[in-house]
Amino acid sequence: MSPDAFIQVGLQLAVYRCHGRLVHTYESASVRCFQDGRVDNIRSASKEALEFAKAMVDGRESITDSKKMELLWAAINAQINYTVRTITGMAIDNHLLGLQEMAKELQMDTPKLFTDKTYLMSNNFILSTSQVPTTMDGFLFYGPVVPDGYGVAYNPHFDHIIFCISSFNNCKETSSSMFAKSVERSFKEMKNLCVKSNTSAKQSFLGNATYIVQNGRKSHQ
Repeated sequence: MSPDAFIQVGLQLAVYRCHGRLVHTYESASVRCFQDGRVDNIRSASKEALEFAKAMVDGRESITDSKKMELLWAAINAQINYTVRTITGMAIDNHLLGLQEMAKELQMDTPKLFTDKTYLMSNNFILSTSQVPTTMDGFLFYGPVVPDGYGVAYNPHFDHIIFCISSFNNCKETSSSMFAKSVERSFKEMKNLCVKSNTSAKQSFLGNATYIVQNGRKSHQ
């Protein structure tokens, strides 16, 4: 299980719990393997993440833990797949930005794509995120990139994760403290789900195992 993908899915769950929907999300990804490469965008608000969030919030009592775990894996795998595509140059944001800048340099009329309402909405990143890993208990801080957004930097460690969450005080739609509480609750629920799933799988394995005795000790095959 990818730690970063797990964290990104957890952030989507936290957003859904706060606002009842997913939002356009930016996660920076290095593309320095390419000449003059810097970063591109991993769009974490996938349909798989939405299905998982709905199951955890709306279907809290009606959906089984095994189904929730299945949806969690689907969301994590979707995040991993998009991450791989992004760092290998197959994401959309840098390519579209390049086309837009080429049109400006060639003094062309702005292509309709770049004034389309859907395109403009897709670039309104309410959730801007970045992993900044260090071995120290330090963190990076940055603000939201839109007035009604959140900035979330995180530093994952072996047994804990440091989050730095920001939002604008004058925005009534966002609250850093509310979102922080939602993040904490979401990750605790995901941890408990994984623990219960692993326990059930282990018990099922042990229950179906064939036991043999060697040197007076019982072992399983």
